Amino acid sequence: MTPSELLEIKQKEVNGCRRDVSPVELKERIERLQEPARSLATIHGDIVSIIGEIKPPDHPLADLFDPRIWGQEYAGAGCVAVAVCTDTVAHDGDTSRCRRARKYMPLPIIRFDYIIDEYQLYESRVFQGDAVTIPEAFLADGQITHMISVCDDLEISPIIMADHYDGAKRALDLGAKYILAVPLLWDYTASVPLDEVARMADGFPEQARLITFVPELTRQAVEELAELGVNAVMGAPSSYDPSEAAVMIRQLNEIPRRGGD
Repeated sequence: MTPSELLEIKQKEVNGCRRDVSPVELKERIERLQEPARSLATIHGDIVSIIGEIKPPDHPLADLFDPRIWGQEYAGAGCVAVAVCTDTVAHDGDTSRCRRARKYMPLPIIRFDYIIDEYQLYESRVFQGDAVTIPEAFLADGQITHMISVCDDLEISPIIMADHYDGAKRALDLGAKYILAVPLLWDYTASVPLDEVARMADGFPEQARLITFVPELTRQAVEELAELGVNAVMGAPSSYDPSEAAVMIRQLNEIPRRGGD
């Protein structure tokens, strides 16, 4: 799938959702929400923050996958947030996992998807998401600033997805505070090259936060990114067992980052 094909299909998907549930109805649901959105201000300090991704493991026991258990284990392991893929165009995502992950779990939830339309922002809040990922490459300057403004109104955090330095700089110039370094067509096998991440990290203003995506959370990957000065690393361990994954993440919550706050 090419980026243009992905964008076209994604827009059709959003238009279909808009026909099923109107923006007015989404706003009414948001007004009835009991809990406020949670902030990503948890990403700070001298230690690299870990964002645990909740996704079905590639394992025969994946049928036992429960986002509620993974969310609780990630929270107990010291993650600063969790990420849930909801994209159904290029990935096997599911919006229901956001709500299930929220059960008994205090961390901010990042909706990991191609958020290209204002409608999806209201949708994300209804799904009890606290942050969204917006692809810089798919939107014009005015669209990005508008999306950031709507996020501010909803009190959710806009994270701009960029796969190269120029895209990250453009987003920062437009007012972004969080950048996610991730391939535009991520497939869980590759991440943004380290030299490109290094350029992003070196050019980041002090108040901004650089998050990097890795296909698999390992100590080597986190240490390499910590040396570059990234603020947070997002990914999932290879283990199919949430308790085992939590043990590994606890060991990653001690890695200092270059130029820590």
